[in-house]
Amino acid sequence: MFWRWLFIAGGATVSAVSDPSLHHHLERQSSNACAQLEAAAMKAGKSQEVPAALAYECLMSVPMHKEMDLFFIKTLMPYLDFHADMQWLKSPPEEYAQKVKGPVDVVGCINSVKEAVERDAYTSEYLFSLDLETCFMNAQDEHFGYLFDMAGGLLQFGRTKSLVSASPDGKSPVAPYIYSDIDAVINHNQTFKPSPIVKINDKDAAQFLEDYSHGAPFQDPDAAWNILFANPKVDGVFTFGLPKAAWYPGPTTTYEFANGSKYVDQTKAYITQTFKPNATVHTGEDFWQQHITWQYGNSETCYGAISVYDYGNCLRPTANTTKPPSTPVTSGGGPVKPPDAYPMPVVSLNNSNTWGFFPDGEATRDVAVLVITEMHDVNNNHFDHDSLTRFLNEFYQKASAAKRNKLVIDLSSNLGGYDFASLLTYLYGGEEPIYGGNTQATEARSLIAEEYGYSIDNSPPGSLHFINPILEYNYHHNLQLNGQNFTSAKQKFSPVSRGPNGASFTPYWRTSYKPLELSKSPFTPENTIILTDGIVGSAAAALAEVLILQANVRTVAIGGRPSNNPMQAVGGTRSYGLMAFSNVFTETGAIFIEGKLHTPEWYNKTVLAQLNSLPLIRSKANGLCLQLSQDPRDPQGIPMQYRYQPADVRIPFTWENVLHFEARWRDAVVKAFGAGEGLEVQRPVA
Repeated sequence: MFWRWLFIAGGATVSAVSDPSLHHHLERQSSNACAQLEAAAMKAGKSQEVPAALAYECLMSVPMHKEMDLFFIKTLMPYLDFHADMQWLKSPPEEYAQKVKGPVDVVGCINSVKEAVERDAYTSEYLFSLDLETCFMNAQDEHFGYLFDMAGGLLQFGRTKSLVSASPDGKSPVAPYIYSDIDAVINHNQTFKPSPIVKINDKDAAQFLEDYSHGAPFQDPDAAWNILFANPKVDGVFTFGLPKAAWYPGPTTTYEFANGSKYVDQTKAYITQTFKPNATVHTGEDFWQQHITWQYGNSETCYGAISVYDYGNCLRPTANTTKPPSTPVTSGGGPVKPPDAYPMPVVSLNNSNTWGFFPDGEATRDVAVLVITEMHDVNNNHFDHDSLTRFLNEFYQKASAAKRNKLVIDLSSNLGGYDFASLLTYLYGGEEPIYGGNTQATEARSLIAEEYGYSIDNSPPGSLHFINPILEYNYHHNLQLNGQNFTSAKQKFSPVSRGPNGASFTPYWRTSYKPLELSKSPFTPENTIILTDGIVGSAAAALAEVLILQANVRTVAIGGRPSNNPMQAVGGTRSYGLMAFSNVFTETGAIFIEGKLHTPEWYNKTVLAQLNSLPLIRSKANGLCLQLSQDPRDPQGIPMQYRYQPADVRIPFTWENVLHFEARWRDAVVKAFGAGEGLEVQRPVA
């Protein structure tokens, strides 16, 4: 699964060490603030709201725990070796650096924070946590992040007013507005004229918002801009979103409008579900002991921060117990009603936010729309095979009967889920999607893969309880670029190419896809467009890339910063696969528990022994990139994450189409299939 929580914002500098000038709100506060906060939390009820200033004061009063923090940083670093594109981040291709994002040195940033801890530069655990969290957010990658307990994991801040960035009519300049003002005029027949926001906290509004967007988990600046703003489905990250919600923005946010009026928005604070109020908490140190503290563990206690070797010792006695039978996961359920901003669908994929529409209007009379808002069902499972077959068959049959031969695939605000690149074949038949990539070849990956391969090959089926045969470490699990199976772990994980800074990378590997029994699709690639707001990542990015690269489907991007410059259709992470830190720890621990190639003591003398469970304890959510996606035709092997690909067409958000999806589809169709207003872009040849 992908990490929706990675809506990160804040200062996007390479060095995150705290500077007092950057934290004008951040001073040591009242010693009893935490006692007052705990009392307020007990009374919060379902709203979970507590006074924002009090929450901030309590966080700021939590003192540093220097030795524990330095040990934490030490245990954090080995996990970074499992992130696939650390070297590409540090040394991106020139075009990407010029047009999208410059170099980011995550390890250097963390080392700077470590040095600051060593010289006692921090006065609060809160500031330390914010700075370390910033080292991750600088990457602007939906698959790479770390949400601390102290910074967003227990207390979160937000605003009350949602914003939109739109043009009144598609011709007037794009500007930020209060969402409720536009909604009142468009949906509730109010007659007043909404006034654009010209200043936020006495700064130019557009510049303020662009600065704010620099830390969003989207490397494309237009996608990062779009995620700030509300639509009928979400409030927008500028209002509330993790982990920007970890940052206290001050007590208020002041909006100044073009008509001279002002509005002062009060900052809100909320406790999370992991916050358990306790009346015995009085000081910042008490807060730490109640909500944050951890213990050093060992193989006898099996509790607290333990090494992967001790973890193996704790669980090895259970390795030979009977494995409980697994329960098949099915989607089940019926159709899900789309939000009110959508028209009535003609077909719905059961238990999923996926629908087929036939929009009304002269411009769209021959158009069908396939909306996929996430690449999984509402229970975060794969799309059910039988339900998907029925859905597509019904969609194709109804589209053919209605003479709808043009297709809009709306992937707006789709941050991924499970691989669905097979839609290429389901839509157009013929060739199988070929999509995958490589990962950095490291000693740790090689050791794990060799043990997985050996243990799986030398164990009866079903006898392994911790070494999972469906993981990428199993060389049987994926195909080579040519469609052949790998013959050994060494073949799959040995270095075969060089990347930035002399880093070694594995061969390309990819997934095979299961066919469906489908009616003939009425759609062709030349009569298909992909519509996005740039907020497309992970498995959704993989689907878009397959359709673009293999079928030459055109793209329409909507929204973005107030400019006429090109905009990318895929602005989110393009890496292929996500691991949580817990996956790294437990999948490595599996070879200490039941590996057959080497003993736990042998592995305890390797690089794998550095892994410790503490980063799992201190984090409320986290992620690492498993595999880089690549265009198989690209001889340079540049990951898709680091290729600049402007959309074929760019259109603006308007007051109408930001609130009504049918208007959005109409505007995209008019520009892509006919004469209309928009920005045409010449797509570069791969």
